[in-house]
Amino acid sequence: MKAIVALTALLATFVLVGTAVGRIDPDPETGNPVSAVPNTAPSNVAPPQVRAVKPKPVRKTESVKVRPLVLPDFDKLTSKMWKVDRRTLSRQYRLSSNVVQFWTNPDHRWLLAPRQAKCWDVPWQRTCTVARASFKLHSALKDIAKERLDHEIPLINDWRTAVSWVQRIYPGTESWMLSISDREGGWGPWVWYGGRTWSGYHVGNDFLGADTVGGWMQFRYSTFAPYWRGAQKDLRRRGYLIPQIPMPAAGGPSEYAAWLSPLGQALTAGYMRYYGKDGCHWCL
Repeated sequence: MKAIVALTALLATFVLVGTAVGRIDPDPETGNPVSAVPNTAPSNVAPPQVRAVKPKPVRKTESVKVRPLVLPDFDKLTSKMWKVDRRTLSRQYRLSSNVVQFWTNPDHRWLLAPRQAKCWDVPWQRTCTVARASFKLHSALKDIAKERLDHEIPLINDWRTAVSWVQRIYPGTESWMLSISDREGGWGPWVWYGGRTWSGYHVGNDFLGADTVGGWMQFRYSTFAPYWRGAQKDLRRRGYLIPQIPMPAAGGPSEYAAWLSPLGQALTAGYMRYYGKDGCHWCL
């Protein structure tokens, strides 16, 4: 019995204590409810201040003006290439060959964007455009230079040089022409039969009753003319470019120009010998 009374008193005490902690009593001065939990915040602390941040002005991006590309004049430069001398041709051939080799090198070929039809399909559009223009121009200049160097016959005014050059076109004729000319008109300047030089006109009939012979091979003009026409036809058929042969300083009818030229006589004699048309014109 005593135990029950003690337990009841203990429970009542616990309830009373718990109620005191949780109850909110009014403030005796203001009458407002006051929490049993004291406010520990100091009363003299100012509220936090928020500073306004002024936004920085955004700089306007100035548009960069891209200068237009100035590409080489393809037509003008390739046309000019057909008129330069052989020394310039040789120099240009080496230069253009190096440029073409540079662009076709695997380390540089990508600049041409070879897999794309147009340069605007790649980020390096300007570089691609310049590279393609350079490659196109120098490929053409190289081809023109090679064509002229290989097939353009230079204007030669020396007999032995002319014979040596004609040997490239008509192999096996050089030694024969040098041998015949050595006993005919010599290796020096053009001379008539008998040793006289050209004086600007055709002498006409010689003491044999035929037109006078002359030059290194001592061609009669009546013999020379048709074979010269045949030689020109053969050379053009084979892709060779024949220079315009001028008349000598003494002047005279222009139809005699090739007959009076070491190149003209060498080409004609080489043509005749190579195709077996020399017959007995120079029978020993």
